Amino acid sequence: MNLTQQERFHYLDSLRGLAALAVFFSHLIGAFGLPNKLMFLQRSPIRIFWHGEGAVFFFFLLSGFVLTKQLDNSKDMFNLKSLFEYALLRINRIYPSFAFILITSYFLRNRFISDYSLISFSSDWIIGISKVSLSFSTLIKELSVIFNVESAIRIIPISWTLSSEIVISICMPILYFVCKKNWMVGLVFFYYSTKFLGIYTFVIIFIIGIVIYLQRNKIINSIKPLHKFLKVLILFFGILLFTFPFYIQTPWVNKIASVLFIHSILPGCVVLFILVLSSTSIQKILTNNWLQFLGKISYSLYLTHFTFLLLVSYPMIVYVNKIAGTNLLFVRLTTYIALTIGILCTASAFYYLFEHPLHIKGKKLIKDYFL
Repeated sequence: MNLTQQERFHYLDSLRGLAALAVFFSHLIGAFGLPNKLMFLQRSPIRIFWHGEGAVFFFFLLSGFVLTKQLDNSKDMFNLKSLFEYALLRINRIYPSFAFILITSYFLRNRFISDYSLISFSSDWIIGISKVSLSFSTLIKELSVIFNVESAIRIIPISWTLSSEIVISICMPILYFVCKKNWMVGLVFFYYSTKFLGIYTFVIIFIIGIVIYLQRNKIINSIKPLHKFLKVLILFFGILLFTFPFYIQTPWVNKIASVLFIHSILPGCVVLFILVLSSTSIQKILTNNWLQFLGKISYSLYLTHFTFLLLVSYPMIVYVNKIAGTNLLFVRLTTYIALTIGILCTASAFYYLFEHPLHIKGKKLIKDYFL
């Protein structure tokens, strides 16, 4: 299977959408937990559906892979004008929507936040966040994307991932150039050169995405001929590797895995990603229209979900509680379903009203005034 320059990896858009949804579920369950009868799922491979940290790893891996495709297909990427254009367009893709939702969240959280300690099944995490007093200086620091802000007082807790994404993706031409010459040298060099910045893990994930793209034909041609049964085994093996810290909670095992593989869940993330690239069956599933739409709104979903949870969960739980009375299982499950539908509608609205128009307008301004 040879990948042409014109090919777009539509199924990877769906994968990004599923990762964004997993982050939402991780915060939803982190805020209100699972019913007691379902708590065993927290320490099982089913946790993949709300494995927030793993989903963020997928974001970085996808970015490294897709941006490498863009760079690899550009004939004049390494002249000054092209690099400047690349940096501006990359910032435009991420920053305007991020800044808009950050400023909006700042004012909404200061005005409408509820006291989640009044909800009996609220976690200490969501209670603590609901009581944080947001300062204007925190807003400025988060908007700058270069200042470190404690996660407990961030306006949008996931904003650190966007800061890392902006910084690393702007450096992508350098990462790509070095890795194309010798990816092993690039891996070692960038690991140590970025360790002091505290983003070395994410740089490595980007680099793995670069390497997978550059070696994609070899990887795909080695896995594609395998029998379906073997592919299913690889799938289960990848899921087990991806989720094992949740059910194998032996400190020395996780420590060894982290030392060997930078992070204990990284091998599972890579195995699953490679399997997606190599399996036409999985790709057909991921090109479903609904999953494609989920991929389209994935960034809006990622940006808006936390503020949505903070503002909407409390009144939603109160309303459902009035209907269900003391049946907490019904209250939880109904609330979770309603919030999931609500965030998908919110993300869709944000995409069409703000994210997409801001992106298009930003591209036009860049081409008209900077290039």
